[in-house]
Amino acid sequence: MCLGQSMLSAFEILFLIPFVALFIGQVYLNVIVRIAFRKPSPPQLHDENAPRILMILCLKGGDPHLKSCLQRLSSQDYPNYQLRIIIDSAEDPAWPIVEEFQKENPHVDCEVHCLGERRLTCSGKISSMLRGTEDLEGFDIVAFVDGDAQIEQFCLRRLAEGLIDPQVGVVTGNRWYVPQSTQLGTFCCYTWNMYAVPMMIAAEIPWGGCLAIRAEDMQPGPLREHLNRSFGEDSAIATYMRKQAKQTRFLPDLLVLNHEDCGMQQLYNFVMRQYLTVRLQNPRWVIVVAYNLIVSLLFSIGMLGTLIPNLYQSQFLTGLSIITLSSLALAITIQNMVRDRVRKIAGRSIFWVTPTRFLVFLISIPTTMLINLLTTVQSLFTREHVWRGLKYRFGGDPPVQLVELKESPEHSVV
Repeated sequence: MCLGQSMLSAFEILFLIPFVALFIGQVYLNVIVRIAFRKPSPPQLHDENAPRILMILCLKGGDPHLKSCLQRLSSQDYPNYQLRIIIDSAEDPAWPIVEEFQKENPHVDCEVHCLGERRLTCSGKISSMLRGTEDLEGFDIVAFVDGDAQIEQFCLRRLAEGLIDPQVGVVTGNRWYVPQSTQLGTFCCYTWNMYAVPMMIAAEIPWGGCLAIRAEDMQPGPLREHLNRSFGEDSAIATYMRKQAKQTRFLPDLLVLNHEDCGMQQLYNFVMRQYLTVRLQNPRWVIVVAYNLIVSLLFSIGMLGTLIPNLYQSQFLTGLSIITLSSLALAITIQNMVRDRVRKIAGRSIFWVTPTRFLVFLISIPTTMLINLLTTVQSLFTREHVWRGLKYRFGGDPPVQLVELKESPEHSVV
């Protein structure tokens, strides 16, 4: 009897080891998030010492919030910058919006260019980024902003202040979704991003929707050559900076709120593309993939083992409780940190809870875990992907090949 009890105890210990290991990992991420949000801000930059910034906006499609984005970009609390817009093609629906903006704001230092010849060895966005940075004479910093990013007035100033430290190579913010509807896809997007932000901070993965680097890094040389053969600019830039022994600095003040809705298919493609980008460009992709697989698998195993009657139901319940509580602690930490920072710097509320939304949020947790598991596995084997009307092929020489143009109405959150 004692032998049986000891054997069962040994089994329980072995069974719970991966859950405890994940718990430790979640605690580590919790600590990383707290450090990142409590780290002292960079020194303030005075106007007379403000480096000249080139702000690049790459457009493909008529984003519904583009007009608001342009107004925010043109009203930055920064004395020395130029806005340079690269539009994908002469027929792109972004043209009328940009032209109307120029007519209404003739005082804004703004250049608009058509992409022209599209590069066939990188993504469409990177092709526009390289086109927009061909002439950097007179500029000290290059900032990149997405067309759906509703940045604050102090964004450029914070980006420039972050680069005062010579050890920092790239300064970045991140997106934060604020659900406004009861769509399951929207809440899955919110849930996924809530756990993606801590991982991006820990792995030093910048967000391409709001980042800045020194102009000298975008001059002809290794970074441009690396980007010319890349699919995701954020992981490509992070990899380059790591090789240069430069840091990626996340600034909580640069969090960008996103209130858009998202469908399930949009979300699935979006998440899969994020992991595909990490796999293709980031040397730390093994850590990201391992973490995703462990979290998703253990959560799924724990839930199934708890719901299905079996001899070890109590052990499954214990494991599920460990992963649920550690994940909940991480979620509460990042949510509270973001809430307090947004309230402090912008005077806004990100409170979204209603009874119906909270119910959808609870449903989104296991749904997001399933999506996370499927997209992580799929990203490991994907050899072709369609993004904003462009079809890419991976794994050959060059590693990224644009193979086909497709019609696509895509313009939203993803």
